[in-house]
Amino acid sequence: MNEFLNSSEYDFLNTNSLLQDNIILLGYGGSIAYGTNLPNSDIDIRGAALRSPRDILLNQNFEQVIDNKTDTTIYSLEKFCSLLTSNNPNTLELLGLKPEHYLYIAPAARPILEHPQWFLTKRVQRSFGGYVYAQKQRLMNGLDRKEKAKLCKYMMHIVRLLYTGIDILKYGTVITYREKEHATLMSIRNGDYLMENGDIDEKYFQLVEMLQEEFDYAASITHLPDKPDSKQIINYIYDVNYRRMKDFILSGGEF
Repeated sequence: MNEFLNSSEYDFLNTNSLLQDNIILLGYGGSIAYGTNLPNSDIDIRGAALRSPRDILLNQNFEQVIDNKTDTTIYSLEKFCSLLTSNNPNTLELLGLKPEHYLYIAPAARPILEHPQWFLTKRVQRSFGGYVYAQKQRLMNGLDRKEKAKLCKYMMHIVRLLYTGIDILKYGTVITYREKEHATLMSIRNGDYLMENGDIDEKYFQLVEMLQEEFDYAASITHLPDKPDSKQIINYIYDVNYRRMKDFILSGGEF
């Protein structure tokens, strides 16, 4: 794993019984993953973990482990696949990180990263569109114009989500790090789309309207399937858990 994960802040990765050697995937989330981080930005970690052999045998599950202090969320494999199947934007991001933004990839996680087509469907229109709508509502109704940094961050995320959703709908590809649009996104985050009085500049709304139209058009012509490849996903989860139990038994493990 990456060296900074060995710091005391991340001790829970080694002390929480749900994690430890159950972890199969860790990667950056948030602004580092998008390429929009500032020097003082938080480090967000996202990942997935297998259930322990005992929990597999007893059919006991957990959804996620959250450590608020380090902004870390690690899902159980089953929960992770469920979120991917629903085309949850925050989870799909883990399928499209830059190679150097993956902090740990176990062999059990590679099939997910190598087969995003198992999960990507026309649901992207609803899931990404829903997130964009929610961000717009916060932008228009719930944010104090005096909170410039927070305002600009929400403005940026709306545009980023649209760019990412358009790529998925058009090309079936998740691109989390928005290199092509980096200058535009950072310009928004840095306040260049605000007027001197703190109001949002009309050019921002024009950009969002243009991207929304492109997003809606991409959804109308997308070749993504209506449903995920449930057979492949179920077979993958079964195979991973079967191998987990087999290795445990052959190694003489005890509960």
